[in-house]
Amino acid sequence: MATTDGARLKRDSEEARIRALLQRFDEVEGLRHGFTVLEDECTGPSDGGLKEQATVRLMTCSMSVSGEFGVEGDVTDVLRRIDDAAITQWSPNGNAPGYPSAGTLDHALQYHRLGGVFPD
Repeated sequence: MATTDGARLKRDSEEARIRALLQRFDEVEGLRHGFTVLEDECTGPSDGGLKEQATVRLMTCSMSVSGEFGVEGDVTDVLRRIDDAAITQWSPNGNAPGYPSAGTLDHALQYHRLGGVFPD
């Protein structure tokens, strides 16, 4: 839906930024890249519906990328190297403050940093 030259430039720039961030994981010893999935979507228009303030949005766009990696060697050591690489600032997501969602890198790093706080 966002097909103007300006929109394409913004999307290309954002894709390059996201892929560059993900590529930093390739530099972590013990990680092996499997595959990457990029999602780039736009929806619209929206009139706000019955429960939202009546503002008209012509379009809402979002982009995300997911990378799947395998681990060679001790996963604990690899998690520490991911943390040491300071690729991004990891923060809790979705649960109570200080309690990251199970199955996320946040959860794994906190588990290993604090010596088994979340043994499940």
